[in-house]
Amino acid sequence: MAGSSLIVGLVLPFTFMIITSGIFWLRGPRKFLAELTAKGVAMKPVSPAWEYRSDFVLLGRPFIHVRVSGSLTVPVTPVKAWIAVGDYAVGWLFAFGNLAIAPVSIGSFPIGLVSFGGCAFGLLSLGGVSLGIWSFGALTFGWQAFGGCAIAWQAANGGVALAHDFAAGGVALALHANNDAARFYFRSSWYFQHARLPLRYLALLNLLWVIPMLARWRMVARSRRGRDLEI
Repeated sequence: MAGSSLIVGLVLPFTFMIITSGIFWLRGPRKFLAELTAKGVAMKPVSPAWEYRSDFVLLGRPFIHVRVSGSLTVPVTPVKAWIAVGDYAVGWLFAFGNLAIAPVSIGSFPIGLVSFGGCAFGLLSLGGVSLGIWSFGALTFGWQAFGGCAIAWQAANGGVALAHDFAAGGVALALHANNDAARFYFRSSWYFQHARLPLRYLALLNLLWVIPMLARWRMVARSRRGRDLEI
């Protein structure tokens, strides 16, 4: 119960902020430009606040592509690379962004084999809201789930745990709930043996998105100051 309370207390506030930010930066520019177009206002194209594309290209894609838009007048277009960073990032290896799709992804809405963020979808997912085969977070859904409120098919462990086969927690509902069979299963499961490990590093894990976000804000502020000087 203490671990589940810690998950909810530490993850949910960050989750709300991440998801809200992601929705704004994904939908904001498109909505803003559509409103201006409807009013007949002509907008001068604005370049991103900062963009980097590596010279090294592999199989037709840049190895690294980073784009920081920083303005509602910059349309959201996907950044595609082996390592991709942007509001909408698609990576063949890694992606970071509000919407991030890659084998390893971090963001507001990450999708991948291993995903971490506000609302995470993946084979192994860690997030405020998490959906995966193995999922960890405040509100989790999966084949095996661990979190504040865990809902799974095979096994769930958390403050509130609902599953078909095994469940353990303050409130548990399953064929085997808080009994010897459930306790034996959780002790023998590789995933649940290590499910509490992220609890030790939640603060460090949050730095994976806090530091890039602070860097983004700094780049955007610097870009705006440069535009003001040009005017």
